[in-house]
Formats: sequence, structure tokens, C-alpha cells
Amino acid sequence: MRIVREPEGFARWWQELGDRANLVEALNCLTEISPTEVEHALHRLLLEVFQAAGPIKWLRIEGLRRGVGASYIVLDADPAYDCDGVLDGVDLVLTAILYGGDPAGSCPALRVSAHEDHPSRFTPRAFDEPATALADVLDAAIVVINQHVSEQDRFITEAREVSPLFQEQPVGPAFAVAAAESLGMFDIDIVAFDRWVSDKGEELEFDVPDRDQQHPAAALSNLVREALEARVVTADWRVELTVCDDDEWECSGYSVVIRNRGGEQRELGLTGRWNELRWPDDATLAREAAHEYLQDVCCEANALLRVAALTSSAHTPIPS
Repeated sequence: MRIVREPEGFARWWQELGDRANLVEALNCLTEISPTEVEHALHRLLLEVFQAAGPIKWLRIEGLRRGVGASYIVLDADPAYDCDGVLDGVDLVLTAILYGGDPAGSCPALRVSAHEDHPSRFTPRAFDEPATALADVLDAAIVVINQHVSEQDRFITEAREVSPLFQEQPVGPAFAVAAAESLGMFDIDIVAFDRWVSDKGEELEFDVPDRDQQHPAAALSNLVREALEARVVTADWRVELTVCDDDEWECSGYSVVIRNRGGEQRELGLTGRWNELRWPDDATLAREAAHEYLQDVCCEANALLRVAALTSSAHTPIPS
């Protein structure tokens, strides 16, 4: 498996870019700073390319199983530090969202991390043409990623013992959770929301997750719980929603869990993916921020219910 940059697609992407000022400025910064400051400049440049400039369609992954592809590919460079807190190169991280796996499920995300002790190798050879210089930087980073992938592939094929139990076996779900018919989705009652916001007053500003809080994900969990209790977030009466907070020193995130309120499977929960908290703009009012956070949680919960609904139509329920 290897990552490939498509020159023609890259050239079209560059020509279609509307405002290149920030990207060119980041590229200039990478070429002009001292070798000891390359890490942060490279991080900034890749952020401009893969997050600020829109979807990337000129990277592809070769060597995937037939029918599997990548719908979303991001390359980042995180400054790395040793145990003494001294800057020690960069960690190149490639993340890809795959599609086309098991029809009854979904492909896992691909995440490849490779450390580079000498990030100065990513400095472009020349800066006569910004597009060419950027291509040089990207190609150098892709080489490092591909070398790491090649080493991992070689280990798997030559050194790792794979149990015959998992060889040449059809890929499919071990069990399927099916949703009941006419299961209602999660939503926000705007009238109840406005009343709730009015009742909370200035307190709402301190309850909305903020990047300066010590435990912002826990704040989101509490916010959703209060919204559910106040009937701000509406749902089918047969299900209950929980937000599991995850506050780490690097970042904060959450996942949603949906459980039955009754029946024999109350302990069996549908757990969604992990989501990193996103921060509203500084100018966003507390009311708007609260609505955005609640809407995000509803979307994640509804995505789980839709998967369960699809499973219902694709599988015959197991008789109880």
C-alpha cells in the first residue's frame, strides 16, 4: 500500500484556489526560517493545505482491496517533543476515511504516523513557483509515510503469524442490532430551547464548553443532560441518550450512547464514534454555541439510529 499524489489533479486544485495568500505565506515561512523552526512552519503549512483550502482529491491510496477507496485524506505534521520537553522533529500523521468495506458495516479509518528527526528535509528545493515548492514539500512527506507503511507491511507479511481462523474467512457481522419500526429521531424543540436559555440567563455562558475549561467535554455532557431533563432535546420515548465525555491533556472529545428504556436489552448500548470537540468562533453568543453543541450531539445520535434502521431492513430479527 502506498500514498500517491496526482500531479494533474494537484495542478487543477492549485489553479482553482481562490485566495492563496495564507497558503503562500505559510510556504514562505517554511523556506525562510532557520532549520530549528521548521517543525511549526510545516505544521502551519499542512493545516492551510488540508483544512483551510477545502477537500483534497489529488491524493489516492494504492493497494487497497478491490471496492475499497478513500473519501477523505488529511496529512498533518505535529511538532514532537522528547521526555525533557525539547523539540525533537515532527510526527507526520496521515488519516483517511475509507468506504466500500463490509456492506453491513463500515470500513475503519486509516491512520499512519511516522516520526522524522530531521524535518529540514521538507524544505523545498526552490521557491520560484509556489505550486512547485508545495509539491516538493508534499512529496517529501509522502515518501516518509510510504516508507513507514512499507516497513509495517513487510512485518505483517514476513514476521507476524496470522491465525488460520482469520484467514480466508468471509467478512460479516457477528450480530446485528435492529431498530424498531417508526423510531423517532433526536431533535431540538426551539420553543423549549428559548425558554431554557432565558431561564438559565448568564449562567449559560459558563455551562457551554470552552477551550479554556479544564474539562470541556464533561461540560458538554452536563449541558446535554440538562437539555434532556428540560425537554429541550426531544427523542423517542423508548430510548435514552448519554454523552460520554473524554477529557485528555491533548484534546477533548465525546461519544454518544443510546440505550433502551425498557425490554431485556437495557444494558446493550449503541455507541457512536469518538468526536473531537470543535470550538465556536470567539464572537459566537452562548445561545448560538449551546444550540450548535446540542445539534451536533443530535446528529451523532441520529446517525446511530439510522444505522440500526438500515440493519433492520437488511437482516431478519433473531427470534427471542
